[in-house]
Amino acid sequence: MSEKEIEKDVQSSYVEMPIDAREKMCTKEFFQQFEHYKTYSFRICDKLEKEEKMHKNLQEQHKTTDQRITYVQESLKKSENEARNVKNEAENQMHTYPV
Repeated sequence: MSEKEIEKDVQSSYVEMPIDAREKMCTKEFFQQFEHYKTYSFRICDKLEKEEKMHKNLQEQHKTTDQRITYVQESLKKSENEARNVKNEAENQMHTYPV
């Protein structure tokens, strides 16, 4: 919806209201209530933005943690292979050069 269409829609709905409803909308109480809800909605938006940022940070931390886990697992496999190779070489030398 374009801005003009929205404005026209708002104006038409305002005109269609009964007179007593229009009068109620112009009261100080109405504007106070409007300001209260506007402030409340801004607070909710701020909280939502903070939650989204925290969620993104947690996703990044999770990704980093996964990368660290993968690195440690690969290092462990390399170490196990090296240990296995050293053990096999030692066993071969024992057979080649009996004590």
